[in-house]
Amino acid sequence: MLIPALVLLLPYQRLGEGELELTVLDVGMGTSIVVQTRHHSLVYDFGPGNDRGYSLGEWVVLPYLAHQRIARPDRLVISHADQDHAGGFYALADNYATLPVYSGTVDKLRVKFPGLKHLQDCRQGHHWSWDGIDFEFLGDAGPGSSDNNRSCVLKITTPADSILIAGDIEKRQELRLLATDQAALAAGVLVAPHHGSLTSSSMPFIRAVDAGQVIFTSGFQNRWQFPRPEVVERYALAGAEIFQTDRHGAVSISCREQGCQLESFRNQHPRLWY
Repeated sequence: MLIPALVLLLPYQRLGEGELELTVLDVGMGTSIVVQTRHHSLVYDFGPGNDRGYSLGEWVVLPYLAHQRIARPDRLVISHADQDHAGGFYALADNYATLPVYSGTVDKLRVKFPGLKHLQDCRQGHHWSWDGIDFEFLGDAGPGSSDNNRSCVLKITTPADSILIAGDIEKRQELRLLATDQAALAAGVLVAPHHGSLTSSSMPFIRAVDAGQVIFTSGFQNRWQFPRPEVVERYALAGAEIFQTDRHGAVSISCREQGCQLESFRNQHPRLWY
């Protein structure tokens, strides 16, 4: 029993300047991502849930934050108001009401979560730096856009590589980004738009991002059959390594001086039933 006791006493290994940990959680048919720098943390989306007790935010996101010793994130992003991105926040809204929250559908989130004190539109081009890491929201969806196309698109740039989180944007918004922010789209890692639907991941967008690794957030045997095989093939033909949360579990990205490394939970913790 001595070794486990000693492990518990080991100091927490804090990230260094310019280092990043990002985890795309497995929340079924939905999205939730936790980002950590040396002194700061951010949660992008909270997975599915409702106001009647069903919450992947409570069942997956909170335990992961506790595991990572994050008592309280610094900022939150709820990309848009769809249930599979915002629903898990119902169970957490009271505790996180005073935190800065960014969204592309501020109007609808005010109705869903009226207690939020600091709700801001992510499409107004916010950018900031934490511990040698740059964060920037890309694009403006323009008038009349769908909720999906109003999703927050977050670019994270480390000294080693960059990561693009595309929310649920579809082809219309992809083309808008290509016209206004094409150079900013380039990233080594992409969290694919709209779970790999046929309405997203146009070839011009795929070429502009030119990601070496692509992560799809998708639920096991989901009724939409996301990610669609045709979309996965597009990225594979472009040379990307493919990760899916329904097949690989949570996917972690560790960025250090020498580069960013991806690892899946199921590779790290194999089971007979995987």
